[in-house]
Amino acid sequence: MTDLLTKRIDKLTGEAIRRYRKAAGLSQADLGRAAGVTFQQIQKYELGQNRVSISRLFQLAGTLGVDPSALVADVQRAVFRTDAAALGAITQRAHFRSVSEDT
Repeated sequence: MTDLLTKRIDKLTGEAIRRYRKAAGLSQADLGRAAGVTFQQIQKYELGQNRVSISRLFQLAGTLGVDPSALVADVQRAVFRTDAAALGAITQRAHFRSVSEDT
């Protein structure tokens, strides 16, 4: 796995945690207290600055009242959406170049 993909997954994981936290009506401080970490740590997770270990992911998911697999599935869907969008953009640029060359 490339560093770029790893960083993107960390960021998408944080974004998923943020969505679930907000849906649960919790502040970063609330989630941090319940999970036994500081709100600054939750903030770093949500920004993708710190990687979430699998044990912490399970703990956060339990605190948020969501199955850990649902959180992982959200991240997986986001990775594939991003990859599909990037592939689409590359394909469009290639098509534009070939059409431009034909005229």
